[in-house]
Formats: sequence, structure tokens, C-alpha cells
Amino acid sequence: MNSGKDNEKSSQSTTAQQERTTESETAEAEDESETTETKESEAEESAKTTAASKSESKVPMEHQAALKKAQSYARHMDMSEAGVREQLASSYGENFTPEAVTYAMEHLEGIDWEANALAKAKSYQKNMAMSTESIREQLTSDYGEQFTSEQADYAIQHLPS
Repeated sequence: MNSGKDNEKSSQSTTAQQERTTESETAEAEDESETTETKESEAEESAKTTAASKSESKVPMEHQAALKKAQSYARHMDMSEAGVREQLASSYGENFTPEAVTYAMEHLEGIDWEANALAKAKSYQKNMAMSTESIREQLTSDYGEQFTSEQADYAIQHLPS
């Protein structure tokens, strides 16, 4: 009689081992699938990064430097578009090549030139006690800030009273 119970226990034990083995194999297969998906995703990201790096590396260093300077002048010094261009090109400024200046100005993004004009106008109003007409002249002058008439008008209209 014992042999029947032993066979039953052995059969249950074998079935349990097979179930554990199947579960283990399924888990391993899922892990391998996730690992493969992760590796594929990482490979895609790496390819994108490499492509971006290659496209950046195709841009001459001088062009990249000119763009960086243009961003700094426009974002931190509230310069006009013409003022930034002149600063990049001038032998008294950055002295970049015409090609580098053109590249920088064509790739300069996210600059609100009207906001720059307003910031300059506020500075003239507060720090130099200039009249609105003097501020307008300073903003649009070729020897001043070189903003467009439209940008200067916007700035004057939005000055605090």
C-alpha cells in the first residue's frame, strides 16, 4: 500500500517540479524578451544621439561658437537682432566669419525681440530718466540699440507710467 502512496507523492512532486520549471522558463523568457526590448530601445536612443552628434559635429566649431554667443547676447543682454549680428561680425566684437554669423542668426530660436526692446526701454527709463522720445531714438538708432521701429513702438507702448 505504501507503494501507491509513494507513487502518488512522486507523481505530485514531479508535477510540481514541472510546473515550477515551466513557470521558471516562462519568467526567463519574459526577462529575455524585456532585455531584448530594452536593448533595442537603448540601441535606437544611441542611434538618435549619434545622429544628432554627427549632425552637430558637421557644423564647424566656429559656427557653433557664434550661435552660443548670439544666444547669450539675445537672452542675457536684451540686444536687438541687428545688434547681435553686428556684435558677432564686428572686429571690435567677436569677429566671426560672415558664414558663422549667418549660421548663428539663422539658428537663433526662441528670442522675443519685442521683449528685449521693452527691457532696454525700461532700463533707459529707470536708470537714465530718459523721455519716451529719447528712448525711442536710442532703441532705433544705428548707433544705439538698432531695434526696428515696430519693436521700439511696442516697447514705448508697454513702458510703465
